Amino acid sequence: MLKYLLIYITIFLGCDNKIYKENKLNSDLNCLKITTLEENDLKIAEQFFNIDQNSCEYNLLIEPYFAHNCNNPVIKSVGSDFDGYVSLKIFQNNQLVFKSQTDFKGDDYTNHLIRLLKDLSQEKELQDILK
Repeated sequence: MLKYLLIYITIFLGCDNKIYKENKLNSDLNCLKITTLEENDLKIAEQFFNIDQNSCEYNLLIEPYFAHNCNNPVIKSVGSDFDGYVSLKIFQNNQLVFKSQTDFKGDDYTNHLIRLLKDLSQEKELQDILK
């Protein structure tokens, strides 16, 4: 019985490319600074937004995470429907005000990052900094 339940969950609740989002932005952004470890992520984000890396109170953190880097024995034994996720977080003066993320399969998260940035660019609070 448990075997069939696990198969059902895997088929119907697997990696579905859904974007999970939480928005607490309460005003329009007039600038955006970006923090990421990958230079290419910055270049991709610059295609969507006018970036101000100097004195901006809003900081967009781009974080890819690869599940195969996880050392949790439970995750390794059970497996996973995704290979990682990429998240976008906007902080205003070090307070989290926006978060979105999506799961991905494989090692290339670039298309998923682009999808998240496109979705983020639709938020009404960011219209003043769009390219």
